[in-house]
Amino acid sequence: MRKIIGYILDNRDYFIFLIIIIISILLITNNDSQNIQTIKSKFGFVNYYINLPKSFYNNILSLKEKNKFLNERIVDLNLKNSELRYLISENQKLKSLYLSF
Repeated sequence: MRKIIGYILDNRDYFIFLIIIIISILLITNNDSQNIQTIKSKFGFVNYYINLPKSFYNNILSLKEKNKFLNERIVDLNLKNSELRYLISENQKLKSLYLSF
């Protein structure tokens, strides 16, 4: 741990520069002003790759929500299916009783 902190302190100019670059990119991608939109359109491929992890994460979240919904739907349908099977068997029993008279 001390080696890592020592390395960071020895190269703090590079780390500060890297942090500033990251913050700048985040500010640019989250700003919707006209000037920023012009820059984004000229460097669309860069913006695409910058926002790729964000869209990937959003897709994962939406898939998790959809999966949860579908699992709940499966449980509901299984309950309804069980109820219908019971009603079918009950109906067959009643028909057989009716036909025996």
